[in-house]
Amino acid sequence: MECGINNLILSILFACFVSVIIWHEKNNGIWYSPFSAISIPIVIITLLTNVFAPIINFEIVSSQVIMINSWAFLCFYIGGCIIRQNKIHPVKRRIIEIPRLKINHIHFIKFFFSVIILVAIFQLKAVLQNRSIFELEDQEYAQGGLAAHMGNFIIIILIVLIINLKYNILRIGKWMTVALIIVCLGLKLASAIKAEFLLPIICGIFISIYIGAIKLNLKNIILTVSCFVALFIGMALVFNIKEEGDTLTYSIGYFIFYLICGEVGFSEYLRYHPNLVNEQIEFVTVFFNNVINTILGTGKAHLYTDYAVTSWIQVTNRVNLLEFKTNVYSLIGEVYINTGWVIGSIFMFLLGLYSYYIRGIAKRDIFLLVNYAYLFGCLSLSFFSSSYILLPSFVYVQCACIFLSFINKTKFS
Repeated sequence: MECGINNLILSILFACFVSVIIWHEKNNGIWYSPFSAISIPIVIITLLTNVFAPIINFEIVSSQVIMINSWAFLCFYIGGCIIRQNKIHPVKRRIIEIPRLKINHIHFIKFFFSVIILVAIFQLKAVLQNRSIFELEDQEYAQGGLAAHMGNFIIIILIVLIINLKYNILRIGKWMTVALIIVCLGLKLASAIKAEFLLPIICGIFISIYIGAIKLNLKNIILTVSCFVALFIGMALVFNIKEEGDTLTYSIGYFIFYLICGEVGFSEYLRYHPNLVNEQIEFVTVFFNNVINTILGTGKAHLYTDYAVTSWIQVTNRVNLLEFKTNVYSLIGEVYINTGWVIGSIFMFLLGLYSYYIRGIAKRDIFLLVNYAYLFGCLSLSFFSSSYILLPSFVYVQCACIFLSFINKTKFS
């Protein structure tokens, strides 16, 4: 096992490296950047893991993973630099003007949102039959077909509703807005997948800070983190406790596991497979391959997991009474494990370029801002898995936001 002190020192240097880039961005008027979204969670998790993991009998994040993450961040940042130099004129603090939050065709948008919510509710009712929402299995709802597509729009609706709490862009009362937010969150909860529920919350928190509805200070950070932890542990209790012998201790352990499994899973995978030799470019291009195959009528559709390494890795050591295993290794881990150094680095470069482009156009229209909030949330959760970026839902939401932005700018009566 690697020396814990050396790993901790490298973790601190890793944090300093990321902090310098973020400080440089802020000095240039770049606030709430994609680099912050993808890097800060990983830095915090790496530091906390390498300090506390030995105490609670979890494995640590290795020096090899820290070095790969640093290189991936650099590729991501360089991609963003190209866009910043050519497309973005930095503006300090909020880059969105209040008039830009206007919805022009408000009656059409409200009707469209209402239809989406009603269809999703009836779809859920048909799946539930006489059961409660907590009795659903993972594959029953929002895993494909109509419900999955409704779920993509539900995230957009949730973000717009959160903006509506501050600026009433939909011209509905606050209590109605709150009620609709609860309904939409319930629809996401029905998926029985924590990310389906947590992603819109993270997007909502970001957009609230971005438009000035929530002040970014220590008090609000502590409150938000505390609510997030309590919510996650509560969900673990509801969805993951199967036997009477399981207790709150297991749920707390499960929360820790979920938080660190991506980075520690990546680390443990590299312990047994230290060389990044796979070069499955289809891992990151599968969606576009499927589109081409559908248009040409050749071949069958694939999931990105068809080209992925999915070995189960234990992230607790043998002393731990709770045994947790994972087959996810964070976005960076899964990209480099499955595509190798060259393709992985190109992917991170292009992801950075695209992310900063989306940030650059966010100020033009409310739905482009919603799109950036969604992208920011996906990048923030990339410490866990690549699914937030590589699943078709990522592309669908981007396309839906662009479509709604086009409608919002179109002049028709």
